[in-house]
Order: sequence, then structure tokens, then C-alpha cells
Amino acid sequence: MNTGDLTENHLRFQFQPLTNDQDDIEALALNILGVRFVLLLGPQDVGKYPFLTMSRDDGKAHEPLTVEFVRPVPQRPS
Repeated sequence: MNTGDLTENHLRFQFQPLTNDQDDIEALALNILGVRFVLLLGPQDVGKYPFLTMSRDDGKAHEPLTVEFVRPVPQRPS
């Protein structure tokens, strides 16, 4: 996420393994309340997973990340 980006507040926990062609887990993606985290378990492959850019390797200045409540999100019907 970049400064000023908005994310939807999900009331659930999402977990996704990212695998290679041999079904070995290469990374673990985790979404908690709309904030996404990814843990790489091996060398980064930007060609395969272009969304896995390492924020400190992008040459940009980074401000602290803050999360602010904006409004409630309507519940999805069960």
C-alpha cells in the first residue's frame, strides 16, 4: 500500500499459499482486516509474482503507515 491508499475493511481472515509448478509453497499471503501481508519463503521472482515488490527496494521514500476508520462496511448476506 502507498500513502493515501484506501482498503476495504473485511471482517475475515484470509490466508493463501503461493505455490510453484511442483506444488511447493514459495510464499504465504495473509489478509487481516483488509491489510495484506506476504511472507516470501525463497528468492523473490518478480516475473512470476509481480505484486510481491519489496517496499524497501523500490527506491522511494516511505512514510509511516496508519490505518484510520472511515465508515462501516455493510455485511454480506449469509
